[in-house]
Amino acid sequence: MECGTAKGFCAKTILEYTKTKKKFFLLDKWDGLEKYCDRYVDFAEIEETFSRYPNVNLAKGTIPETLKHVNTDKIAFIHMDLNSAEPEMAAINYFWDKLVPNAIIVLDDYGHPGFEEQRYAWDRFAQEKNVNILCLPTGQGLILK
Repeated sequence: MECGTAKGFCAKTILEYTKTKKKFFLLDKWDGLEKYCDRYVDFAEIEETFSRYPNVNLAKGTIPETLKHVNTDKIAFIHMDLNSAEPEMAAINYFWDKLVPNAIIVLDDYGHPGFEEQRYAWDRFAQEKNVNILCLPTGQGLILK
């Protein structure tokens, strides 16, 4: 699963590398209001990009509204890249009990300057759940449930 897909670079890389046939949910607003690499995100382009992957499910809209569209009881991986603490906390609180043991959560902006609010929110969450966050050299965070 990826929360905050934008143009889908990371999701497509994961799909191509792993060749997984398991369900892969991609959640984003895709409303054309956000810029990514100086280009507006076009949902039709996203649909076309992921149309060759029958296991990919797109959930267009804001979080927490789109969370109910993720119809699975078991989640093994989440890439969290929403650029804001509030929707990230809404997503992880919604999905936490669905995460299988040793599930991987990648926090895209965890250690980056300018994203301190997210880091503090994740640190509080990790303390409440009694898990550790590994800050990677890339600035990302990594949680194993």
